Amino acid sequence: MAHLTAQTPTLSTKPIRVAVVGGGAISKHHLAFLASRADVEIVGICDISNSNGQYAVEQFGVAQRFTEIDHVLELKPDVVHILTPPQSHVALVKKALDAGAHVICEKPLGSSANDVQWLLNYAASSTRLLVETQNYRFNPEMQQLLSSIESGELGDVRDVDVMAQFDIRAAGSRFADLNMRSSIHDMPAGALHDFITHLAYLALAVIPEVRFDSVVAHWNNHGGGDLFRFDDLDATCIAIGPNGPIHVRIRFSCHSKPEQLAVHVRGSAGASEVELMNPTFTLIKARSTGKQLTPITNQVVNGTRMAKAGFKNLYDKVLGKSPYVGLTTFLGQTYDALISGATQPVTSQDVYRAAAFVDALIANKHHEIQIDLSSSTIPIVEPSLTR
Repeated sequence: MAHLTAQTPTLSTKPIRVAVVGGGAISKHHLAFLASRADVEIVGICDISNSNGQYAVEQFGVAQRFTEIDHVLELKPDVVHILTPPQSHVALVKKALDAGAHVICEKPLGSSANDVQWLLNYAASSTRLLVETQNYRFNPEMQQLLSSIESGELGDVRDVDVMAQFDIRAAGSRFADLNMRSSIHDMPAGALHDFITHLAYLALAVIPEVRFDSVVAHWNNHGGGDLFRFDDLDATCIAIGPNGPIHVRIRFSCHSKPEQLAVHVRGSAGASEVELMNPTFTLIKARSTGKQLTPITNQVVNGTRMAKAGFKNLYDKVLGKSPYVGLTTFLGQTYDALISGATQPVTSQDVYRAAAFVDALIANKHHEIQIDLSSSTIPIVEPSLTR
């Protein structure tokens, strides 16, 4: 099968002309980042809601607002941010690429790995950047975890747990509104599709090039009813890495408290855990105090670290800061790489692997399948999309 290698896309225009498609809650974080950059001009926003568009104009200095993407693309933006519901991504991303723009798209990029393959190849053939926002990879605590792995402090990774707990059935949840049903329910994983890409890319950031010999996923609707297809996922996977087998667990619970997004890694020399909703980082490793005192030293070090995190999290709560700090870092690195021609912080391979992993989790309800994510290239596929 042929493979396509994209040229490194670059931007040379100043200011960079940027358009935003989609004015929902996540757009405020994208717009705040864009408004903070002196080298960016936000030429327009497109949203079916006039009030959302007007808010962007008034709060972030967006030049114009539209309700049709064709109109905002007539402004010839260099970069387009696609922030709409997932089912619309394929058609809107293609339109933006056809207009000659680089595209930054909220997750998931497509409803399936096939969608994602096709879009990434289409972008590569146009020498345009197409990237999915994998923002939690860039939260400071997650970066600390990845650094501890790269430095060898944990030794060889043996176990990876990624756990999300969110009460998507709670009164007031956008997923539970019967009067304004969220379109996410129509995705293959239902409401859980809003979270599963995060779980997949966080796991693969820890073990980037592996072959899965076994993927067993248990999907359940413990709360019952017709609105939610699933509200619980428990998947156990066996990955084969360069240093042997790795146990991977992907977990989502609607019925556990407190709400959290956590990554726990155990290695041959140590262990580390991060929590991203109320940010904390712990590291258990061999210390210079010797074998007898190492457990106590770990307790003291991590206790001090947790206390500092508690005060910082309280301060951030008072200031109204959110866990989307990683989004700002991701976008900044993406734009800087696009200008310089450097390697992107999230590559096409990263995006494809996450989509393929999600497909594997969805495809096997209580059955085992195999998937190889060790390749550094993305196979070309013909479009099989009916949009």
